[in-house]
Amino acid sequence: MVSSVTGQMERTRATWRVSAAQTAPGAASWPPSPRAADPDAESCERWARLPYEILILGETGTGKTVLARRLHELSGRGGPCVTCSLAELPDELATSLLFGHAKGVYTGAHDERAGIIEGAHKGTVILEEISKASLRVQGMLLRVVEEKKVVRLGEQRERPVDFRLVAVSNQDLDAMAERGEFLEDLRARFGYYVLWLPPLREQRDRIPPLTSLFLEAESAAIGRERPPVLTAEARELLFAAPWRQNIRELRNVCAYVAGTASGSAGTTDLPPAFLRTLGIERSGHPEPLEARVHRALSEAGGNKAKAARALGMSRGRLYRLLAVGAVGSA
Repeated sequence: MVSSVTGQMERTRATWRVSAAQTAPGAASWPPSPRAADPDAESCERWARLPYEILILGETGTGKTVLARRLHELSGRGGPCVTCSLAELPDELATSLLFGHAKGVYTGAHDERAGIIEGAHKGTVILEEISKASLRVQGMLLRVVEEKKVVRLGEQRERPVDFRLVAVSNQDLDAMAERGEFLEDLRARFGYYVLWLPPLREQRDRIPPLTSLFLEAESAAIGRERPPVLTAEARELLFAAPWRQNIRELRNVCAYVAGTASGSAGTTDLPPAFLRTLGIERSGHPEPLEARVHRALSEAGGNKAKAARALGMSRGRLYRLLAVGAVGSA
């Protein structure tokens, strides 16, 4: 994702000219570990070729798993890349999936089976939602990561494995470790190799190039010769949206527009459910930015922090809009 998407983003960055007041990111709503780094293309290519485990943090929909797969592609490791989500998995199933099991070790285990760690020999294991693993599973995983040997459930034989672990999480594992909810030793395995993917609302300068990229990709996927062109009104709505599901939500919006809009895509061509998150009914017209800001400030009694939350933007962005005169004072 990093090299290909970044390159296309740079080529399309001039598509929409956005003022500094609109593009400057706000303060992170969930401050990551101070050990976290920004996933720029150079650091990703360098880290990908190192043998160490990597932790990727970020909110839901920020592209953590996509980045993890890109790290595997850049790693030069010849084995497979295997992805497993640990969300809502009972211990027995999680341990069986990760480490494998012997025949008859539990009801339904009619055959012996290798786990995904064995299956990723010479490759990469991507664990999604690692924060959901129980302390017992975390302990078993820690031993395998440290010793590079796996023991299937119901066996005593140690099988050597050569794999690289890339874990992704939307939780602050440092805080969880302090509360005793995550093993400090497992968290320590990642050391300073931690990447942080900021939410889309805090890097709004990415919205224009990502939108162009997604509209092209989704149009090509359905055999459309040319992607629809967004009107200025539609572009403003995309830029102002809160994007609670981040890049994933933006891509879903683009997929809808590519599949339903004609040559030009206006406000009414955006998904109705998306418009409702902005307080707009499909048959109506979008409220101008200046009017939305004034209304939010009025309803918040002049409290800029409350107004910014209501608008789905950072407090810093609201301050900058007011400071540069992008919206008049109420």
